[in-house]
Amino acid sequence: MIKGISPETIIEQSENKIVVDVSFSADCDYFDGHFPQFKLLPAVAEFTIVSGFAKKYLGASSFVSKIQRMKFSSPLLPDTTARFTLKSDIAEDGRKKISFEITDSSDERKKISSGSFYA
Repeated sequence: MIKGISPETIIEQSENKIVVDVSFSADCDYFDGHFPQFKLLPAVAEFTIVSGFAKKYLGASSFVSKIQRMKFSSPLLPDTTARFTLKSDIAEDGRKKISFEITDSSDERKKISSGSFYA
């Protein structure tokens, strides 16, 4: 278990969509050692969390076969509650395609990252 991350709070849930809020305190393990003078959540941690939610709520595979795109617009900083919005579709080749967006839950116009992948 990672210290400093709150359990997710489900905001909206359907068969093909999940929206959850997660709080990241300043003492979160993911912030250790990553830019000590300017702590931010590493991109690999963001993707690990997103792919975990895709598996847990949308039935995605643990195996990510392709990352189609990822864009990091703003850093996820300590003491932030982030809103994770994930949607699933079935691609033409039958694979499950997951699209995601992470925003600041206090201002959803502030995009942290977004992307899509196949799992």
